[in-house]
Amino acid sequence: MKSIAWLIPRVTKGSGGHRTIIQHVNLLSKNGYKCDIYVKDDVDISVEEIKKQINEFYMECSSDVYKGFITDKKYDIVFATSWDTVKPAKKIKAGEYFYFVQDYEPYFFSMGDSYLSAESTYNEGFKTLTIGRWLSYKLYQEFNVQASYFSFCADLNIYKKEDVEKENAICAIFQPNKPRRCVNLLIAALKKINELAPDIKIYIYGSPKKEIKGLNVCHLGIITPKELNDLYNKCKIGISMSASNPSRIPFEMMASGLPVVDLYRENNLYDLPDSCVVLSDSTPDAIASTVLELYDDNKKQEKMSKNSLAYMQKYPLEKGYEEFINAFNDLLNNKANSVSIDKIYKNAKSLPNKKYIKKEDDSIIENTLENDPLGQAYLEKCKELDSILNSKRYKIARLITNPFLIFKVFKRKK
Repeated sequence: MKSIAWLIPRVTKGSGGHRTIIQHVNLLSKNGYKCDIYVKDDVDISVEEIKKQINEFYMECSSDVYKGFITDKKYDIVFATSWDTVKPAKKIKAGEYFYFVQDYEPYFFSMGDSYLSAESTYNEGFKTLTIGRWLSYKLYQEFNVQASYFSFCADLNIYKKEDVEKENAICAIFQPNKPRRCVNLLIAALKKINELAPDIKIYIYGSPKKEIKGLNVCHLGIITPKELNDLYNKCKIGISMSASNPSRIPFEMMASGLPVVDLYRENNLYDLPDSCVVLSDSTPDAIASTVLELYDDNKKQEKMSKNSLAYMQKYPLEKGYEEFINAFNDLLNNKANSVSIDKIYKNAKSLPNKKYIKKEDDSIIENTLENDPLGQAYLEKCKELDSILNSKRYKIARLITNPFLIFKVFKRKK
């Protein structure tokens, strides 16, 4: 029996990336591999507690769990699953080294040491397997990495259309701990929706409950997949924004028949179908007006819902598992499928619609910077500068120091 070591980041509740890893650990275990899981040693809890969290947060996993990345064991294969597990993976004795990539992780950071360190991991020569087509395309274009990929799929036993009455409601994934979820941009857009359509109920979920100043929403916290399906079925539109790779969430929304709004970014153009999703320009006005325009168009909602259900029938979780095994075997046999990958989203990006914009103001800047100390300092300086420029003392000083303005004033008096 061949052995595999999986190096994974710290276990956190509500992590879709961890759930996907554990799904595929279980899959390879069922396909005759002995899998061991090594968890990053940055929390003061026991191995037994970590194993318990994996089973409770994600799903039952029969693999052995170890704390930390140091081991004397030798494996047939070692899987790195995040940029900071690549170097530790190289220190473990193994016949093959694989890289399981779920996001373009350099985008998690500002340009600097961490960005460059994350980027450099794609040059380590690991056999690379990605979720979704865009990552495979990106790694080939930028680093000449011949990656294999498997499709975004959904568990159609959980995510499905239910015969329930729709509420006048929308929902959005809200994860402040993940910058790629663009939470400040989301807050600014939702505030505009509050302002323009106060009758629309907004549900947010995906992180511990917390009051958000100036925003009228129902925060559900971290909920189960079954509760997610119930939510998707009673809402008219789902917002799922990701700037580093699509997540599974839009596909699970689609499997429930829910029309989706996401961001028009390169990372979403290769995996999200244009018949089921509307991709918006990355501004609060554009996102708010995209949501409201779709909300007001029942026929378009119905069409997108039907398209979504039909599309996701082709992508059950079992298909993803089959593709994963095929991609994994391709890599073992030194084959890959990343060279010719085309965009599947071909519509233009959704821009702000004047019908749904109240007036121009500075709220976009203030909302998007409200949790940013540097941004707050910048706003304070702007206000301070405005008060100086509008003061009588400044205007008189400007007049005295500019002879041309004095000449204009005297000429006007004549």
